[in-house]
Amino acid sequence: MIVKVGGCYGGVAPGYNSVGFLLNESLLLEGGTVTSVFSPAEQEAIKHILVSHIHLDHTKEIFFLLDNLAQLGADAVTLAGTDEVVEGARKHLFNEQIWPDFSVLPSEESPVLKFQELPKDVFTRLGEFEIMPIAVNHPVPAAGYIIRDGGGSIVYTGDTGPTKKIWEAAKREEGLKAVFAETSFPNSMEKVAHASGHITPALLERELNLLNRPGVPVYVFHMKPQFADKIREELEALGIAELRILEQGAVYEF
Repeated sequence: MIVKVGGCYGGVAPGYNSVGFLLNESLLLEGGTVTSVFSPAEQEAIKHILVSHIHLDHTKEIFFLLDNLAQLGADAVTLAGTDEVVEGARKHLFNEQIWPDFSVLPSEESPVLKFQELPKDVFTRLGEFEIMPIAVNHPVPAAGYIIRDGGGSIVYTGDTGPTKKIWEAAKREEGLKAVFAETSFPNSMEKVAHASGHITPALLERELNLLNRPGVPVYVFHMKPQFADKIREELEALGIAELRILEQGAVYEF
């Protein structure tokens, strides 16, 4: 599996992009950063968009991606997620108020956007991938994902506070190549992290004890830009050999 990182932060600031990843060129995981970093050819190659939840830092550039694809006359892309995510996207994002409803544009017969609901806790085929959504702990309906292709799998937590179910599933996943785990706030802001459904370095250490997969690399993402340096310092202090920090603009192969 090849993962291109368009953005990996839990906010936006100069030099810091919100989350958006290209998997094997065809699957966009999260839509916080797409059109501002990926070329028109890369955008046109996207066939599916997988969203963990509908907060804007995970969806805001999907708007412009669809507009670009419509102008190019590209084939439809499928926005996939749990039933709550798909319903929320229909109601709150593509509602003709926030943004045009591209599920009926350029025409009802040939729209640029389609939707696919993914049932929780089972694998569903999505293009070349198999995807299992697992509910996580966030103030709005949100899911993490186990994502398989022919060469193995990754676990992506999405935005979450302390949770259990995704770690139980990850522990059983035989072909696990990597884990992408959110860590948004420094330890001094644990109350804020709990209230907003996020993780600190100290909380991440407890989560990884639930995972208990020695040797599997864990890539941290979703750091708030204003606290990134402090979070890095606290992550390094954990002394966990498998722990890495996801780098914006990097390409990873698993």
